[in-house]
Amino acid sequence: MRDLFLTKAAKPQDRYKDWREFSDERFMPMVHTRTNDDVFDASAKGTALSFLDITRVSLSAVTLDATAQTVRHHLNKPDVLGFSIKIDGGCAVTQYDRTFIQKRGDISIVDANAPFRFTHFEKSEHLIVQIPRSKIEYQLGSARNFVALSMKDAPTSTLVASFFRNLLQINHELTTDAASRLASIGSDLIVASVAERMAMETPKSLRGTVAVQNAKAYIESNISDQNLAPSQVAAAVGVSLRQLQTLFSDRGQQLSAWIWRRRLEIAAERLTDLSIAHLSIGDISYSCGFSNQSHFSHRFKERYDISPLEFRHLKSSAGTMATSASTLTHQRQVIAKPLWTPPRVEAISSG
Repeated sequence: MRDLFLTKAAKPQDRYKDWREFSDERFMPMVHTRTNDDVFDASAKGTALSFLDITRVSLSAVTLDATAQTVRHHLNKPDVLGFSIKIDGGCAVTQYDRTFIQKRGDISIVDANAPFRFTHFEKSEHLIVQIPRSKIEYQLGSARNFVALSMKDAPTSTLVASFFRNLLQINHELTTDAASRLASIGSDLIVASVAERMAMETPKSLRGTVAVQNAKAYIESNISDQNLAPSQVAAAVGVSLRQLQTLFSDRGQQLSAWIWRRRLEIAAERLTDLSIAHLSIGDISYSCGFSNQSHFSHRFKERYDISPLEFRHLKSSAGTMATSASTLTHQRQVIAKPLWTPPRVEAISSG
């Protein structure tokens, strides 16, 4: 991880202001309220791992409020959910009229598109993983169902926390391909942890939703299985096949159709993934559960109106053009505006 922010070298009267500016830029605009008169202290280290932004933050006691007004200022930023692992200290997390006390080892999720409050009772440290909303809601439904839920009692929470802590020890050694795969694994672990927690105390009105989302998560994890069938999915999530089919039907979907849809969508994603550009179309079709390339090509053309080969060439050309434009834009931005740095900050060793 690289150093992002440190207050120790700044004048005491400037530290809190410097922190607010950094926090608003790194995360989102919030109202910061000191809870004591001690000299403010904060530090942050961060790294990007494929589609994940990870920040390790240490700060003095403070209350952070995302209000309706500050949320509106955030809407032009990437749409993410904040996944927080408490390393030390304690705080209260409140969102959607739900509050829990987060202590060492506990995990919480907040929705950056809705008001929330973090009240840090003392100096604390936590690991924040910003993950695209689509990666979570696609499998678990609306974030409203699981934000600010205490996940300290979910067995998978310990596994998730350990995974990310260990990942940060080696992230600088990872290839682009390895980083992408591990980011996907981390995302899947978060989904599994949240799904497990939701199932523990989910109101009856939401249990059907949890069953459907668990079924979708199982399909994602077993998409390469050519024999994956609705009956297998139903058995895996602990409901009868008829019940699961009814739950999908109630949502305007069909279980068998969903399996084929995800096979094709994942295949389309892999066809445009430059890290596996060396794989043949046949290899990709088999990895998505198709028994032969002819069947895959036929289904793919029905879905996207072009062949897999044409799709790969088309998206590859578009991606090359977009990458060139993005690189040029970034270069111009770096020339025009230097990176924000708090005044008189000393470097600290990575850890």
